[in-house]
Amino acid sequence: HWMGGDVETYGCSAILCPPGTFHENGRRDSGTECQHCRTENQAPYYGSTECILTTVEILEKIYDMADGNNWKVRSNWNNEDGDVCSWHGIGCKSVTGSRKDIITSIKLANNNLVGTIPHEIFRSLPSLTYLDISGNPVDLSFEHAYRGTNLTHFHANATNLASLDGIAVARNLRELRLQRNDFGGKDILSELFTLTKLESLDISASKVDGKLTEKMANLKKLVYFHASDNSLRGKIPPIIGSLTSLESLVLSENEFTGSLPNELNMLTNLRSLYIDGYTKDSKGIVGELLDFALLSDLTVLSLASNSLTGTIPRNLLGSSSQGKNSVIINFHSNRLSGSLPNELNRFEKLQIDVADNKISGIDKELCAMDGWMNGIVADFGCDAILCPAGTANVNGRQSNSALDCGICEGATLAPFFGSVECVPDETKMEARAILERFYFNCGGQKWSKQKNWLDPKIDVCEWEGIACENNEVTSILMGSNNVVGTPPSEIFDLPSLEFLWLYSNPIDFSFDNIGSAISLKSLLLDSTGLSSIEGIKEAKSLTELDVRFNELGGTFPFEITNLANLESLSCSTNNFVGTLPSELGLLTNLKKLRLGSNHFRGTIPDFASFPSLIALDISGNQFSGSIPSELMRDAGKNENNNVFFIDLSSNYLTGTAPSGLSRFDDLTIYLRDNMLEGISHELCNNDWNHGDIAEFGCDGLLCKPRTYNEIGRQSRDGSACQKCDTAEYYGEVTCFGIHSSKNSAGSGLTVHKLFMAILTLVWTSTVFLTR
Repeated sequence: HWMGGDVETYGCSAILCPPGTFHENGRRDSGTECQHCRTENQAPYYGSTECILTTVEILEKIYDMADGNNWKVRSNWNNEDGDVCSWHGIGCKSVTGSRKDIITSIKLANNNLVGTIPHEIFRSLPSLTYLDISGNPVDLSFEHAYRGTNLTHFHANATNLASLDGIAVARNLRELRLQRNDFGGKDILSELFTLTKLESLDISASKVDGKLTEKMANLKKLVYFHASDNSLRGKIPPIIGSLTSLESLVLSENEFTGSLPNELNMLTNLRSLYIDGYTKDSKGIVGELLDFALLSDLTVLSLASNSLTGTIPRNLLGSSSQGKNSVIINFHSNRLSGSLPNELNRFEKLQIDVADNKISGIDKELCAMDGWMNGIVADFGCDAILCPAGTANVNGRQSNSALDCGICEGATLAPFFGSVECVPDETKMEARAILERFYFNCGGQKWSKQKNWLDPKIDVCEWEGIACENNEVTSILMGSNNVVGTPPSEIFDLPSLEFLWLYSNPIDFSFDNIGSAISLKSLLLDSTGLSSIEGIKEAKSLTELDVRFNELGGTFPFEITNLANLESLSCSTNNFVGTLPSELGLLTNLKKLRLGSNHFRGTIPDFASFPSLIALDISGNQFSGSIPSELMRDAGKNENNNVFFIDLSSNYLTGTAPSGLSRFDDLTIYLRDNMLEGISHELCNNDWNHGDIAEFGCDGLLCKPRTYNEIGRQSRDGSACQKCDTAEYYGEVTCFGIHSSKNSAGSGLTVHKLFMAILTLVWTSTVFLTR
């Protein structure tokens, strides 16, 4: 009676087709029988679903699918009388006991292949060890890569390769070259980090997103890792120090943050290290420069265009064995200070670039190192290393007789060695005057942070709380600093001001003249006593606005809807009332929206057309009606993000938590303290709420009626849902029943709601970006 009676009729083939035959289902059924392949080797196993292409057939298929008639070189291809091993790009080797040689390599780089390489290539050529399709607009699927167990070298530079799904099964890969592709911002690293035999990996300029994770420790044999010009982010992890076979590490032109891990000093075989940031707008790597004292073989060290601070270590490359060889050190455009140490004279042929820093001097002994800078020091002395203070040129040093270090109009306009431009005196003096006015208007004498302020000998960029780029003020960071009074409107005349943080100060802030702040991106005014935001509409460049914990009232401020570049808007814990306007939909760049702990009412907008939105908090209001099934439908589409946060708690929402929310893979969602009467069961089979739902089912989302706890759901960090006969709805947080207060006509937040709103702010601090 097996297989619906088919076994009785067709025998074993109803279970699995025998070797030498195939069926799309792998077995015979009442409709069709197992079909015979031309040879048994084309279907060597029971249950085959297709005939494996022969060597000639797979090569012919490559030719047809990759537009072989237009290849630059196609010698002997499709020559039925010739040996395939004589076809252009095909490499073979003989096998003992076999009459035929087997194909071990295909090298068709830069040969005008167009289209697709058939995925059967791995299945039909199991002895293939080397595949090079670089420089051709072709794609390739790794559907049958598990057959390519002998593949050791795969080169696909500058192709149409868009996905590496399945490549992890090609576990013998030693060399993988994938530079200049377009992976569409995908995180492909987790799969690549499973290829434990890799010795060379190049994914440069291939639009790769993601982070370097602990999994990279699997690549113990890695010698070359090149990943420049991508969107890799986060910190460079200490685990990188475990890759002790590395000789070349290239991570330039990414979006790394944080400091250099000390574990880089463990890469004792390293010969070249590049972590530059020439084309990136971010600050890049921060913190002090490592000495790299243990890397005796390092000949190239390039950390240009970051935000490294402190002095250049005297024992930089202290154990180097390259004293008589050419060594390149590039620290251009950082924030390094102090003098260039004379200990660098251990290198006879050094090329060093420390221009555009804050270098205050050069040890004169270095100016006699005639072999430095390719011999140019012999011609121009110290100027070949760095232009002296008071002078500048585009390179920050003299490299030929036609490009000398030009004198600025005053030494104060180029205060450091290696200046790449003369800073206009008017700009710096105007900035100083504005900041002095800010100091006196706002009680600077009593600020808790005021180091260097008003000191005529110290540049304003060194004043505490002030940050500069290219000698122009970009940040005024004075939060929680006892600032009082009204900041002068001239503060918005600082042309490069990007960050103005005045949170947690008792000020009387005015938005007059904010339209002049053409570079302003982040304005933090939470907990300042703000009662009006009139004039905010002129801040067209703003991407972040925080006005939480203030005294703002009335309906949602229409002026905010003019700020089309906003990515983060925080208006929680004010006194706003009414419904949310449809014009809120104009803010299509929003990533984070906080409107909690106000008095908004009406039904919840679906926020369905916000493609960048990843976090939404409208808790602690008076919203009613049901939760939209399309809530945040397009969320995250512009962010390559699959981690989301939603807080609808402490409102008057009714009905059922809708099944439409199941489209989120990774979601933290708070629905407690409403009037919900049901949960769609699809929501109880996921890994939301940091795994609480996976562990506790529906209770991890909301406690069911006749149960409660203080957060309205069960979590691993709290108590279980407890029995309570008066708890009428899902997600109740008290045992005396919330429905009595919710059905009343009261319009304000209950004491309990206020408590829960405060608790929510604490919990969400890990979800929203902190300062």
